[in-house]
Amino acid sequence: QIDDKKEIIDTFTRDGDFYFTGFNNYNYDDALINFIINPEELKKEVTVTTLYNMSKRLVEDKDYRNPYRYKSAFKSIDMLEVLRKGFNVKSLKSIAVNLEHDKIQDLPIDPHVDVTPEQFELLKTYNINDLNITEKIVKREISKLELRQTIEQLYDNQISIIGDSDSGIAKKVLTKYYKDALEAKTGKKVFLAKGGTDRGDLLLVKDLVYERIKFQHPILVSFFNQVLEGQIVRTEKGEFSDKYEWKEEITFGNKEYTLGLGGIHTKDNPAVYRSDDKMMVLDVDVTSMYPTSFIKNDLCPEHLDKEVFLSVLSKLVDERVEYKKLYKQTKQDKYNALQSALKIAVNTFYGLTNSKTGWLFDPKASFTCTVNNQLLMLMLIEQFVKYGHKVISANTDGVTLFIERAKLNDVRRIYEQWEEMSFFNLEESIYNIYLRRDINNYIAVYDNGEIKYKGAFEPQEVKDLLKGFKY
Repeated sequence: QIDDKKEIIDTFTRDGDFYFTGFNNYNYDDALINFIINPEELKKEVTVTTLYNMSKRLVEDKDYRNPYRYKSAFKSIDMLEVLRKGFNVKSLKSIAVNLEHDKIQDLPIDPHVDVTPEQFELLKTYNINDLNITEKIVKREISKLELRQTIEQLYDNQISIIGDSDSGIAKKVLTKYYKDALEAKTGKKVFLAKGGTDRGDLLLVKDLVYERIKFQHPILVSFFNQVLEGQIVRTEKGEFSDKYEWKEEITFGNKEYTLGLGGIHTKDNPAVYRSDDKMMVLDVDVTSMYPTSFIKNDLCPEHLDKEVFLSVLSKLVDERVEYKKLYKQTKQDKYNALQSALKIAVNTFYGLTNSKTGWLFDPKASFTCTVNNQLLMLMLIEQFVKYGHKVISANTDGVTLFIERAKLNDVRRIYEQWEEMSFFNLEESIYNIYLRRDINNYIAVYDNGEIKYKGAFEPQEVKDLLKGFKY
């Protein structure tokens, strides 16, 4: 009985420098509100029926493209997008569990029937509860929004990232740097279209492997020959990203290793290791593995200008180091914001080489990076085992050892030689205690008393909101 269209329009189009915040509002709420503000876009009259039909399409029709997605009459932020990790998202209710919200409630009425006057209060209470959860998310993650706002200002508002995920920030920062550099080189205006280089259904591993990859131990020589005969197969062609599969397994030095398109990792059983006067738990990690791999090995998506791309990537890494140093010296927030933006860009750019929605897509460049990185890590592990040092875990860019304290310098000599060959730099950490359930669930207590939590052991108050609350 109530026509509140004017009130809704006035609310969302009033003057002021502010953002509306919601959860999944880019894909749903914003579309319905924009339809009420500007129904001419759909050439329809705003009625309960037309709103319901649009709502139904937004929810149920995967092929329906929201006509207002990039033409909104108001500024908004979608916290689902800010929290997003690639395709990893969670519902508002799941995040409410992680927030330990006191009331988790599903829609109390059938969404496909008319709401009776008696159900108004029930529905209002449900909606307010969802708003309370959303407000908790905004307050908990406000530093992410402030960081994005600062970055926009520092780049003179040439990029808009206030409501973007980390990968969205990386994409826009990389786009700005690459476009600026390419336009400076060519003197022409550049437009970077989405898509890139399609590599078909099959890539041969032998076409990707660097010549300097070599093994000595008979078990690893045989395994390497097997790897060279392997194929990376496309199992699914997607609108956003193609799915490829490749997997190899080997047992070496009493440890089981799996190599895949993500990274090398060991199969770890539950265990506790402690450092003492004679023994120590040593962890060595590659610094900035992915950008270093691209820069040092001249890797570049085939459709891009290699000289410009690699110079931009090097510039991002160098500038990030410089801003980090300046922040330590001055404690000025602007330097912290800039180093944070560039950290996100250099740590996230690799994932964009697997995304068809951007301009970096090239599976061959992507897999050349990951396949060789794993083989190089296996070469390091081979040397540790050869000289009698116990490998207790390995995961993507790091190896954890349980060694005699007196032999630390021997271990360093081994990995320093490897650093020269691999072009990587390793960073050392010593654990007083390393306690694990498996490869992705552990606690490590550093020698300075700091604690690293992973997976099931992560305290709820520091847990990523997208992770499960199962333990």
